[in-house]
Amino acid sequence: DRFYVNGVQLAGFGNMVGGFVNGLQAAGFMNVAGTYMNGLQAGGFMNVVGGYMNGFQAGGFMNVTGSYMNGFQTAGFLNVTGGKMTGLQTAGFLNIAGASDRGIQAAGFGNVSGGGTIFFQGSGFFNVAERVKGLQAAGFLNVAGHVKGVQLSGFINVCDSIDGVPIGVISVVKTNGYRKLAFSVSEVQYANLSFRMGVRQFYNIFSFGKPFGPAGRWMYGYGVGTELGLTGKTTLNIEGIVHHELW
Repeated sequence: DRFYVNGVQLAGFGNMVGGFVNGLQAAGFMNVAGTYMNGLQAGGFMNVVGGYMNGFQAGGFMNVTGSYMNGFQTAGFLNVTGGKMTGLQTAGFLNIAGASDRGIQAAGFGNVSGGGTIFFQGSGFFNVAERVKGLQAAGFLNVAGHVKGVQLSGFINVCDSIDGVPIGVISVVKTNGYRKLAFSVSEVQYANLSFRMGVRQFYNIFSFGKPFGPAGRWMYGYGVGTELGLTGKTTLNIEGIVHHELW
C-alpha cells in the first residue's frame, strides 16, 4: 500500500505501507510502516516503523522504530528505537534506545539507553544509561551517569554520581564516591597497604601486605565494608577481608 492502512494486513511473506498503519500487520517475514504505527506488528523476521510507534512489535529477529516508541518491543535478537522509549524492550541479544522515559530494558547480552531516565536495565553482560532510577543489573559491566537506586554487576560498576549503592568487585563513583588509601599493621602483618572504593554504605577493599615469617612470604586480599558515622568526625568501619598467601 502506497499511502495508509486502517485495519488489518495479513501476508505469508511481507506487508509494506508507505504511510501510517492503524491496526494490525502480521507477516511470515517482514512488516514495514513508513511513517507511524498505532497497533500491532508481528513478523517472523523483522518489523520496521519509520516514525513513531504506539503499540506492540514482535519480531523473530529484529524490531526497528525510527522515532519514539510507546509500548512494547520484543525480538529474538535486536530491538532499536531511534528516539525516546517509553515502555519495555526485551531481546535475546541487544536493546538500543536513543533515550528513555521511565523505560525498562532486558536483554541476554546488553542494553543501551542514550539519554533520559530508565527504571530497569538487566542483561547478561553490559548496560549503559544516562540516568537510572531503580536497578541496573549486568553480568559484567554497568555504566551510568546518575544512579538513584542500585547498580549490581558481576565485576565492574561505573557512574558519575549515585544516590544508592553499587555492588560489584570494582565500583567507580566519580563525583560522590568513597576512596581511601590506608597503611596499617596487625598481629598478622607488619605492613599492609589497602585501597577502599565505592560508597560509604558499601565499598570494596583491595589490600597487599607483608606478613611475619620468611622474607618470601606475601599476602594479598579482597573484602567489603561499610562506614558508619558516630559523633563529630568519628566513624566506625565494619569490614570483612579474605587474604591469600604468596610464597
